[in-house]
Parts: sequence; structure tokens; C-alpha cells
Amino acid sequence: MATVRISDTLIDRVERKIHDIFNDRLKDVELNIATESEMIELFNAWFAPYETAINATPKEFFMCRETVCVDVDGVRIGEIKLPQEKPMPHTNIDTHRFTFMASNWTPRLRVNNVPENAKFIEKAEQYRASRSEIMEERNNMIRSVKTLLRSHATLSPALKKWPPLWDLLDEEYQERHKKVVVREKKTTEKDEALADIDFDSMTGVVVSSKLKG
Repeated sequence: MATVRISDTLIDRVERKIHDIFNDRLKDVELNIATESEMIELFNAWFAPYETAINATPKEFFMCRETVCVDVDGVRIGEIKLPQEKPMPHTNIDTHRFTFMASNWTPRLRVNNVPENAKFIEKAEQYRASRSEIMEERNNMIRSVKTLLRSHATLSPALKKWPPLWDLLDEEYQERHKKVVVREKKTTEKDEALADIDFDSMTGVVVSSKLKG
């Protein structure tokens, strides 16, 4: 096996692999906070008090949007497509239950952390807790693997200590580790003394002698 030295670059690439593994797990955390119909109901609950006044005002005073992003206490839960375009305010509006954030692209409706929104807030907190648990596990693993790698100068003893490290290595490092290195033997005085001897010729003499014998 070739000697692969543990460098900062190798450590960074291993850390990136760990991030990739845990990013896949974070994607699997179910974002089940509100259904699309519930998000539309939340939007309508915010929009209803303004609807009459907005409809009585020329649309040129508003932005007309068909899509609204919804988040619950800072957790983005998705976008809703309204049945038809609705005029939206150009400025942010903060109420007890909701905070509307105007945008030139997709406006955002935030569901505030108040008792009236308890059902959605509870699900958002569960979602945050699940993600936090995964990220803590990820950070602990990164610290442990870095400690392992920095405790060794080369890769081989680190792999002996924890074989699954192999799966966190880039193919480049795996190939370098597997490479068979043929080391040149140092020439000694004995080797030099034997260099001029014709062993093949001597072998021929012995074999010939045995055949005649």
C-alpha cells in the first residue's frame, strides 16, 4: 500500500462527505406542518380584513400576485398558488396573527407564534427539533472524525482504527492508498561483490555435470 499523508485537503473533503450524508437525512425530515388547503385558509384569514378596501382601490396601487410563500414562525413550509391573482400591498403589514412581507417577486406570509396558530406552531417546533437533532449528530461526527485523522500522520493507521473511514474518502485517496509501491532495494557491498558473477553460466555447468554423471 502507498503511504497517503493526512492533509488539510483530505480532512476538508472527508468533512464535505459527512455534510452530504447528513444533508440527505435533513431532506428526509417530513415537512408536514400545513397542507396546501390549510395554507390557503391562512392566507385568506390574513387577506379577508383588507379585501373590501383593496378591491375598491384601483389595482395600479398594488402588486398583483398569484403565488405566496408561507412560513410558520420562520420555518418556510412552501408556496401556494391562489385561484386567481390578487392585489398585494407594496409594504409590510404586521398584525397579531400574521406578518405580511412585501416583495417584487414572491411575497411572504408569516404565521406568527401566537395561541391562535398553536396547531401550526407545534408542528414547526417538532420539525425544528428533528433537524436540530440531526445537525448535532452531524457536528459530533465531524469533530470525532477530525480528531481521528489529526491523531495520525498517514491514512493507513487511521483506517485500521476505524475502517468505515474508507467510505468517506474521495476516490482519488482510495486509489492512492491501494496503489502498490515497489520500493527499490538499496545496493550493499555484498550486492556489488555478487554483481559480476554469472549465475546462469554456473547453473549450466552444474546441470550439465549431473546429466553426464
